[in-house]
Amino acid sequence: FEMKKSQQKDNASNESDDEEEIVPPIRSKRRQGVAAESYDPEKEDNYEKVVHEKTEEQRTRLTNATKGILLFRSLDEDQMRDVIDAMFERRVEVGEKVITLG
Repeated sequence: FEMKKSQQKDNASNESDDEEEIVPPIRSKRRQGVAAESYDPEKEDNYEKVVHEKTEEQRTRLTNATKGILLFRSLDEDQMRDVIDAMFERRVEVGEKVITLG
């Protein structure tokens, strides 16, 4: 059994009518690029570590407070020690504004 070409086209168009045409979602334009000056802290000549003296109790509180923070999770012990050394305690009163957004 042979179909003529015109019949084959008709069958093909009928089959395609049954199927929904899938259209990809329209995406917004991506930004073209970001430029910034490179910075390598290892090449910094006058780099000086900031160290604020702490009691062992303060050091323990800061270590426990920073354990669950994503920013600090990937630091090794030496890096974490440097971060803790650079922190300092500031006591505030109840209701005192600590952070102002904007």
